[in-house]
Amino acid sequence: MVKMNFRIDQAVADYRGASGMRVIRQVATGKATTEDLLRLLDPQVLEHKPKARLREALTGQFDPGNVYILKRHLEMYDSHESLLARIRRDLLSRMKRLECRTDLPQLPPPPKNYSEARLGFDEPLRPLFYRIYGIDMATVPGIGPAVMLAMLCRLGTSLASWPGAEAFSAWLGLAPNNKISARRCRSGRTRPVRSWLASALKAASMSLPRTDGLLAEQYRSMVRRKPPGKVKTAMARKLSVILYRHITTGVQPEKYSVGHGLEERLGRRRRRLEKECAKLGCLMIPRAAGTAEG
Repeated sequence: MVKMNFRIDQAVADYRGASGMRVIRQVATGKATTEDLLRLLDPQVLEHKPKARLREALTGQFDPGNVYILKRHLEMYDSHESLLARIRRDLLSRMKRLECRTDLPQLPPPPKNYSEARLGFDEPLRPLFYRIYGIDMATVPGIGPAVMLAMLCRLGTSLASWPGAEAFSAWLGLAPNNKISARRCRSGRTRPVRSWLASALKAASMSLPRTDGLLAEQYRSMVRRKPPGKVKTAMARKLSVILYRHITTGVQPEKYSVGHGLEERLGRRRRRLEKECAKLGCLMIPRAAGTAEG
């Protein structure tokens, strides 16, 4: 399409959507004018983008040779889409035959950023994942259907093969692989592991700044001190630990608000300060409740 000077990617956000495919199929017929293609776009596209820019993007060289090549590519695209649709149907039927941990209750409404539209399944996946794992993983910030599907396809229905959350995150290649020599850590890079689930968790961690709560605050705090690549891996490790603990214990994920685990975090900070004071030969005395500072 670039050789045809036909830039549908500049006219719509996703050329594989309804508007983009209508325009492409019209061009493949060999009878397409700029005005005809403009009328095939959704009204919201026409409202948000100037018509002069849309006309420029949809004006191309629709000669017979380019149209012929476009037809062949469109046939391959349709063939792949039909194959993917059959795979989705087979995967959905296999998911329904898996052993269920719990009966399906009335699930609360999904988070505002949760969507299954891009996966293209005929039925909603969130109730199926709840029946398989016994928890609603969509309530964890950043966790969407792509992560759940990657976990089910890669690991199955049980995480009993790993003794703990640390071993699970290390197996995914998300934990630091510390190389210590002469009592010094020479390197802490993660192991090079190719895993669909690890990639899905890294992609999920990049959506955390657009959410609210504890994980979003931790992401923003960490990104001010470390490179984005390290922050992405560190937050993906946090998500893997959260999923492991909730799936193995069967405890429903809570809302990870800013105050979630506040006492535990304050306790860790207090113990850290006590160790620093002991190294300096000082004694840390807690201030009595209600005592003014100064």
